[in-house]
Amino acid sequence: MKGYQLVLAFVAFVLVGVFCLRPPELPQWDTTVNVPLYAGTFRLGDLLDSSRFRANPDSTIQFSWSDSIGRVSADGVVDIIEVSENSTIGLADLLIVGLPVADGGRGLDELLGRPLPDSGAKMTIPPFTVTVDCSLELPDVEFAEVASGLLDVTVRNYTGLPFDSVTLVLPFARVAFGAVVAGGSVGRRLPLGGCHVRSPVTAQLVVASPGAGDTIVFAKGDSLRVELGLDSLTLVSGRVRLPEVSGGRFCRVGLATSKPFRIDSIAVKDGRCRVRLRNSFSVPVAARLLVPQLGRDHRRELPAKGETTIEVDLAGCEAGNRSRTNCLLEFEVVAEPLSAGEFLDLTKQDRLTIDWLTEELGLAYVAGEFQRPVYIASRLETLPPILPPGVRGVRIPEADVVLDLESGIGFPLELLVDLVAHGDGRELRREQRTLYLPPARDEGPSRTTHVLPVENLINTGPELVTLEYHTRILGQGRYDAGAGLKGRATMSTPMRLAFEDDTVAGPARPVTLSAEHRRLIARHLVEAEVTVRVSNHLPAPFAGWLRLAPAPVDSGARPDLTPGHGAGRYRLRDGDPGRAP
Repeated sequence: MKGYQLVLAFVAFVLVGVFCLRPPELPQWDTTVNVPLYAGTFRLGDLLDSSRFRANPDSTIQFSWSDSIGRVSADGVVDIIEVSENSTIGLADLLIVGLPVADGGRGLDELLGRPLPDSGAKMTIPPFTVTVDCSLELPDVEFAEVASGLLDVTVRNYTGLPFDSVTLVLPFARVAFGAVVAGGSVGRRLPLGGCHVRSPVTAQLVVASPGAGDTIVFAKGDSLRVELGLDSLTLVSGRVRLPEVSGGRFCRVGLATSKPFRIDSIAVKDGRCRVRLRNSFSVPVAARLLVPQLGRDHRRELPAKGETTIEVDLAGCEAGNRSRTNCLLEFEVVAEPLSAGEFLDLTKQDRLTIDWLTEELGLAYVAGEFQRPVYIASRLETLPPILPPGVRGVRIPEADVVLDLESGIGFPLELLVDLVAHGDGRELRREQRTLYLPPARDEGPSRTTHVLPVENLINTGPELVTLEYHTRILGQGRYDAGAGLKGRATMSTPMRLAFEDDTVAGPARPVTLSAEHRRLIARHLVEAEVTVRVSNHLPAPFAGWLRLAPAPVDSGARPDLTPGHGAGRYRLRDGDPGRAP
């Protein structure tokens, strides 16, 4: 018994020694700390494009966007295309007048077939008819192929005999006269053409006379004379000595458009007509270019086989076209060969060639009518997104695009408008409209407003909505240079949003802890609970997800203490607070 007590005493002594001799330790305890990590607000505006929405004083939300539409000009729609034409002043265009006449005939003794004494004689002459030859020499003509002209023949009776008839037979004509009294004369003018004339002209003179009694005294110099003249000649060819002669040609500068357009009147702002003259005559030619419409008179002398160019400034040229001749202006070219009194060999190849070309025509105005509609421009505009990327399911009951258009074009216009919603690489919806714009008037441009509903397009949830329009011009009117179509597209409407269950989704909002928070958590956190409180003040219930995921921490952090993955779903009613685990 005593031994057992000794053992107990020894054990007690050892235990007292062990516990009493250890140094004292500091106390430890666990503390619960609530640390606010994040506070934020998810507003209704986060579902919308905040740059284009504003809150009105009555707490309504209004979308507002406005932008100018690219200006459409009609310049070039009625293009007057360059016109290249030509004409000639040929030999047949030279009107030859004033050629000297040929003079010939026969003496009375040749008609009677008997000589007359030098002193004359008083005799009785019975009736007779006689044919005699005569030669008529044209001083300025050796040979001529006549295209057209006039033949002048005059018979002069220098005898005391009357003649019942006188006929002149020429190689190219037969000219008959009636009675020619003693001492009288008769003449005739006949058209001439399509014949050849050679000088001297060999002719026959057929004379018939009733005769005379012995009361008439005849002189040795008595005769019957013939005068032959060529007047108002145009030649195909020949060898002649030309008097002062000229030929002219009226030329028209035509109007031609690149579009099916009827021109009623036109005014040219700038441009020119280039006229080139080429002389193929063997003699110099004096040329004159007359433009009465512009008050221009240009003179040039072209050497034989030479050429020259004259530029006519068309600025300020105005023309009406009611007669439908499609003529901008007329000009005349006059050519005068300078032969210096010499005989010229003329051929049908001799001519003055006229070439003219309009260049760089700019219109001040043009009036007329389009025969069919003509497209003048196309534009593609992208409407701004109402909903930011990632937001889906919002329904907008009403949204309009308002087009305020101003046209300074004096023709009616049509805008063919295509509104297209695009998404997922395809066309989601298309709506088409045709808008009519009246022509501008003298008092100013026409202004119109067009409202295009777009809510059906927006409610398809597109990635973008495009506004494409094609402008075409039609009908009758007047266009002034520089006139165009401009305007603005506006989308401004109070918003009433419709939300359906499980349709509206906002973009995820990542929340990242600060570096200081991450260091504190890594050094001191043993275990933790994340509490999320959400209050819904929107006019519709919302549900959402909270996901906790690892994030990179500083190199000194302990990975085993980093919060692990977690997820919780929360659902909120209007005005209710909620909590997600």
